[in-house]
Amino acid sequence: MQSVPNDYPVTGLCVVSDPVKCPPGYEVIYRSHDRQDDCDLWKDSFFRSKVTRYLCYTRQYPLSNGTLNNVLADIVINNERDPPPPGYSLLEFTVDTSEKATRKKQICVQMLPRATTRDAICEVVLLSKSRRAPPEFTLCGEMNSLMVCYKMNKVPPETQNGVVESNSYQMSVTPPTLPPVAPSSDFSSSQGQGYGGDTSYNYFGGRMDTIRRQESLPTSCLAGVPFQLSSHFQLSTSSNNVRIPEVNYRSYNDIDNEYNYPFRIERSALQDS
Repeated sequence: MQSVPNDYPVTGLCVVSDPVKCPPGYEVIYRSHDRQDDCDLWKDSFFRSKVTRYLCYTRQYPLSNGTLNNVLADIVINNERDPPPPGYSLLEFTVDTSEKATRKKQICVQMLPRATTRDAICEVVLLSKSRRAPPEFTLCGEMNSLMVCYKMNKVPPETQNGVVESNSYQMSVTPPTLPPVAPSSDFSSSQGQGYGGDTSYNYFGGRMDTIRRQESLPTSCLAGVPFQLSSHFQLSTSSNNVRIPEVNYRSYNDIDNEYNYPFRIERSALQDS
């Protein structure tokens, strides 16, 4: 797989507990941008057991395993108990161990389809000393004394075949290989074992979703039946055949006199009871 230019949008963001277990195609942010310090997001105290958390990102397009074709549009650093903003996803668990990703603070990301946005985040850096973002970068928050910054750039166009148009970088879409469908007459049993679907890993929250493959499209009972109006409802092209009914004028008093009902029987029945 060819390398992706540094100005291309980020297509995936995740947290790992071990930098060695960074997902394929991802890059781990191990050193700070300003001082080359360790970028552990957890930073345990000296007397506690060592727990590490590192941020990873990728620019690969398209992502493997059927992952949706999205780009990273925004990053928000919230307090641990604050809900994510509308339209944002939470990096809640690590992708390698499914443990809690961060403490005291949480990372919220907004992923958008490539065709719906012109600008996206192309680079993410962490600062260990400076409190200001580097030139062309935006400061979005602090994670355990590390300042999280990102850089925006234009989203490159793509063709209908899913190939990014660029003289220096082109990557064609390779459909994921689907596992064989286990023969079974009981659909519920095959569904429980996960047959008939391909597995899609979502690296924006540490969760794994299963997309079930549909073997055959359903056939409607009205397939092939032409839709047309009955001849009784078709308008005649000749004005001579059109008959307009005569509507007699009726005043309010006429309508009230015709439909007036005194309810005498009902009232007398209530009095007798």
